[in-house]
Amino acid sequence: MSFKIFVINLERCKDKREKMIKQLEGKEYEMTRAVDGKELNKDALKALDVELLKQWKDPWSGRNITWGEVGCSLSHYNVYKYCVENNIENAVILEDDVDIPEKLSNSLDNIIDNLNKEISNWELCYLSRKPINSEKENINEFKDFVKVDYSYWTCSYIINLKGMQKIINSNYHKNIIPADEILPILGNISPHKDYYKYYNIPEPLNIYSVKNMICYPEGNAFEKSDTENSKIIEMYEDDLLVLATGTDMTDGLKRFIKSCKIYGLKHKIMGSIQSSQSNLLQGNTEQISYKVFNSEGVYLRTEDNNILIKAPKELKPYEFTKETMGDAVSLIGKASMIVVGYMFFTALLGAFVDFGYLWWVITLSYIVAVGGGIAYCVATFMSNEEYCKQYENDYKKSKKLQS
Repeated sequence: MSFKIFVINLERCKDKREKMIKQLEGKEYEMTRAVDGKELNKDALKALDVELLKQWKDPWSGRNITWGEVGCSLSHYNVYKYCVENNIENAVILEDDVDIPEKLSNSLDNIIDNLNKEISNWELCYLSRKPINSEKENINEFKDFVKVDYSYWTCSYIINLKGMQKIINSNYHKNIIPADEILPILGNISPHKDYYKYYNIPEPLNIYSVKNMICYPEGNAFEKSDTENSKIIEMYEDDLLVLATGTDMTDGLKRFIKSCKIYGLKHKIMGSIQSSQSNLLQGNTEQISYKVFNSEGVYLRTEDNNILIKAPKELKPYEFTKETMGDAVSLIGKASMIVVGYMFFTALLGAFVDFGYLWWVITLSYIVAVGGGIAYCVATFMSNEEYCKQYENDYKKSKKLQS
């Protein structure tokens, strides 16, 4: 036999495993334990020396990758590594939700023989696929095969040793994306050119397909897929920050936060969300509030990479008002308490010790304490004034950006 069959199966999916065992009865194959997305987390990826390409977004929905898709990609990658380490010439990779023909072994022998005769440089051949740009394909170039354009599905395909080595050398394990997206990228047939720069592709993967598919996803494969129907990973890019205001956890704000997590948008909620609802703010969602002279509000510092959802209320220029005078009295009171405490301590000490020439030292200490209290008040007011001026400048910038 010039090939080895690998069946990728989740250990918890016993029904699918039994179905594949029945379909492959009498054939040689290896049941490979799939990487379960439900068991993955960021610590597990670190332990596996695997990283995700956080810049990747689903081209149809714009969402982040799911844990199931990561598990699927790693499952295929593990088969490639095993074959390269064991010098397996050709691997036939089947997922456990595919329907296969009764005479699969004979079909595979014929396909591989014809591939080697018709196409000497082939490296991967789909046994089933979903063409996305089929109009660009030349169906008359080969008798039984077609040089594919952008296609989906990895439920059944043949890949040779050279092709598997190319994928491993591409640095794929450091930039994981869905399996049926990486193959077109490495084959230089994906329209999503922005991702090419993340992979080492000195020579494109030579990808072909049988003209007449011999395998098909089972009828409800996508409805029951652990790859498709799994949790979306929260990942955020650092070059964009979306800001929004909110004082209550309304349905609209919940939808906004959920959307940001799905689409990987780093976001901050500006305002005072009630503490009882604060547990709903997770991931990179933060609450930001400021307090100037006991007046609550929204502080919005403008930066080139911030999206301004709503400008803050205008802050009046710094002036002595009832509130600021109250703060002044409070500050002076604190300073006075320090001085009075110092005096009480020295008077108590004087009852037991004859000060003599130390009296002038104590008097000087009083002066320093009072001076320190006054300096404390002045410094606090000056810093508050600078804070207000900075806020006013930021507010003016935000108004200009919004206009």
